[in-house]
Amino acid sequence: MIVMSHPGMRFGIRGLVCAAILGAGAEGSPGSVSRAAVVVESIAPGLDDLAEEGLAARIDRVIARETLGQFWGAVLVAGGDGVVYSRGFGLANSDLKPIDDRTLFDIGSISKAFTATAVLRLELEGKIRLDAPISMYLEGVPRHAARITIAQLLGHTSGVTGGASMREDSGREVVRSVLESPPAFEPGTRMEYSNAGYFVLAALIEKVSGRTYEEYVRDEVLRVAGMRGSTLIGLRDAAEGAVVAARVDEQMGRRSLATQEPYAYSWGYKGAGGVVASAMDLYAFDRALRGDGLIDALGKERMFRAGQGGYGLGWFVSTTAHGWRHEHSGGVWGFSSEMIRHEDGTVIIVLTNGRNNPVRLAKKLEALVMPELSEDVEAVVHTAGREKDELGIVGVGGAVGAHAASEDGRVSITIMEAAGDASPLVTMKLAKGRAAMLAGELEGVSQGNPATRQRGRVMLGTIRYRADESGRIVLPEDVAIAVMPGYHGTGKDGESVVDARPTIVVQDAANGFWPVILILDHDEARELVKQLRLAAE
Repeated sequence: MIVMSHPGMRFGIRGLVCAAILGAGAEGSPGSVSRAAVVVESIAPGLDDLAEEGLAARIDRVIARETLGQFWGAVLVAGGDGVVYSRGFGLANSDLKPIDDRTLFDIGSISKAFTATAVLRLELEGKIRLDAPISMYLEGVPRHAARITIAQLLGHTSGVTGGASMREDSGREVVRSVLESPPAFEPGTRMEYSNAGYFVLAALIEKVSGRTYEEYVRDEVLRVAGMRGSTLIGLRDAAEGAVVAARVDEQMGRRSLATQEPYAYSWGYKGAGGVVASAMDLYAFDRALRGDGLIDALGKERMFRAGQGGYGLGWFVSTTAHGWRHEHSGGVWGFSSEMIRHEDGTVIIVLTNGRNNPVRLAKKLEALVMPELSEDVEAVVHTAGREKDELGIVGVGGAVGAHAASEDGRVSITIMEAAGDASPLVTMKLAKGRAAMLAGELEGVSQGNPATRQRGRVMLGTIRYRADESGRIVLPEDVAIAVMPGYHGTGKDGESVVDARPTIVVQDAANGFWPVILILDHDEARELVKQLRLAAE
């Protein structure tokens, strides 16, 4: 059914820029559009167990609660038999057309899944080999980068961290610019998320296919997947009558559509971004990936094999009690997005050109339909007898470890100093399903990396909270636990602090704060993986 209503809320289109590395984000400039919201809703109940009566209302409540009623974008939830919830919120652009599940959004880094698919199709055509060095296919590759393979670029293990300047307008110039500095680490030894590596992949696609990156992805990926309404930035072939969402920068007095280049340089962000798609077309992409018409079984095995950092080829990969789970987010000026897909057919897609956090919202919706995967955690920080610095941070290093065990139908994780009978630093409880998933994520970021002989360390942020008389800080109910392939932060004097070891963080999104950051040696992380899996049984 189609329902149009005016709930009387006021919305504003706002820019959002998300830093790709470690999924961090920063808000952009506020826009000027603020009108009574127009909601376009399409719900198909009864498709499978997910579509039980009342699901739509519960999804609506989650969206309203997580966004304070200020959501602007599109949400799609599907089960094994089809779409069970599809709804648009707000207005797409200055033409006052309402957003729906066919509205086109710039999906940012979710485009990497399309770049990876294009590369796998080239391999299927016999034109490349993933394990071959890029110097076999690209001209001008310097000697220090000659051994980097296509697979390493796809999996963010190449060591490529540079970027193209704003003047490059050809693949050859981009390759020269990105690869002019030596790799930051020996290729294949660790994972570090790199947009620049995907710039090079776009150049490779152009060189090998003889077509532009946009043309090849459109013809060989979007059209084959049945994404009839979708396109890429720079192409002028959006479906006739397609509604394209706008990005707004009020401070610069500029407004542009998702199909228009958001940045001022010619090459743009080809490969790392650039796909413009709707929620319904992304669902078509999901369904195409489940068949063999887009890439064959061997290609899918390569794409969805978790590598270092838990990354496959174009997707973050983990496992749950439901089987595999694939995820990617996207963030670029004016747009942000999240897509989650499960082996049992569950798909969650959140696209927004508003000031919202689609990753958090998508995971809350995931927890609604799969409660055992809820990221919410009961967490208590113990500060009694601990010294705090001027920022309210308790830092303990050199002898910190974590232990997991089954407790009252849930899994408990205790962080404590390894020496003696010291009291715990942090105690946490989470759902068994989430603990099993956490184990898979932690295994992904710890595999392939040698032990460092450095013991774990923990940083406890306390300044946002009040401790009780015993020094206990009970963190808010909606904090979440997450795994990252390393820690990137800023020291007391403003210096950059980088630690490539597996990192577990407790995130307090409501306060924009990480009260717990635990960094583990790789061997310690692997031991915790075993304990988590045993406790989650």
